[in-house]
Amino acid sequence: MNGAVGRWWREMAHRMRCRGRYRWVRRVASDTDIGELRQWEVVLVGPTDRPKWAILLCPCGCGEDIHVNLMRSHHPHWSMSCGRGNKVSFYPSLCMDRNRCGSHFFLIQGRVIWYDSIAEEL
Repeated sequence: MNGAVGRWWREMAHRMRCRGRYRWVRRVASDTDIGELRQWEVVLVGPTDRPKWAILLCPCGCGEDIHVNLMRSHHPHWSMSCGRGNKVSFYPSLCMDRNRCGSHFFLIQGRVIWYDSIAEEL
């Protein structure tokens, strides 16, 4: 499909495929304490005041886990904030390798904002 109808259909299909929020934050001391990851959960690994990693399942539903490095001494690394109600934000965006599912999204206050939906609006 081409044109406006095609763009609308792709956007609607994308929103129906995966929309959601990361609602739960769990803190663990080490990666051996993680156990099973749940969809829409962010697991923070390390000290409570300065976690070293964040681990979450990809929001597209592929089942891949994403390991987000929060240590400034390692590269690449991400910044994380955890607001009221455990609403997590990461900067910059999170991107899965194309060999995996290829998802690219922002996580802002727990909300998934797909990169391709932003790029289409530009």
